[in-house]
Amino acid sequence: MMSEKKGVQDVVSITGNSSRVSRGLSEVKNATQMIITNLQKKVAELEKQNEKLQNELEQTAKHAMIDHLTGCYNHLFVERIMKQRVFEKKRNKESWGLIIFDIDHFKAINDAYGHPCGDQVLVNVTQMFREVARQSDYIVRHGGDEFLIFMLNLGEEDVKPLAQRYKNSISAVQTDQADCKLSVTVSFGVCFVPSDSSMELDLVIKYADEALYRAKSAGRNCICFHDRRKVGERSGFFDDRRK
Repeated sequence: MMSEKKGVQDVVSITGNSSRVSRGLSEVKNATQMIITNLQKKVAELEKQNEKLQNELEQTAKHAMIDHLTGCYNHLFVERIMKQRVFEKKRNKESWGLIIFDIDHFKAINDAYGHPCGDQVLVNVTQMFREVARQSDYIVRHGGDEFLIFMLNLGEEDVKPLAQRYKNSISAVQTDQADCKLSVTVSFGVCFVPSDSSMELDLVIKYADEALYRAKSAGRNCICFHDRRKVGERSGFFDDRRK
């Protein structure tokens, strides 16, 4: 009898120990699952915060490449984006073009009407240009009243009509405010880059700027094209300023 009783006690003891072990394992499992769940929540929260921060950084970067007055791109956009785009055009042997333009007699406008009026003129002109720009055109404020227009998808036969399109739009620009009622004209220098060209961006800007200088020397309110066949010579096409 004593032996049987002891055997029963041993079984009960083992069963009790097993039950406690099971409860312990269950508690550990539950605690582990809770830790995993909390970690997953933390990871999800961190991912959301990281996504928000990334979006804010992207917006800040984009904002840094925009000219605050005109809403056009600025020189940082050229450095960070356009140089790569131009390199890709060169690598893929694709033609493109560049316009440099500025407002005729802009200093005189500032002197006569004040800088707020001059600023409004810049806003009005660039707003009109953005309205007539193609999707593949990028307008950049290069400094002061000088702007660049990158024309990325461009054949040689498109250069003159597109430049004329920008110039013609100026006739619709009127600055009409209390102390600032005037219309303006714009001079353009254009450089076309053929698909077989090895020109770097700095050289393209230089040639377009030289064409702009010739346009101003010719009396302003006109377009002058750089002629790559006559580098260094006074060459280029001047449009009819009566238009």
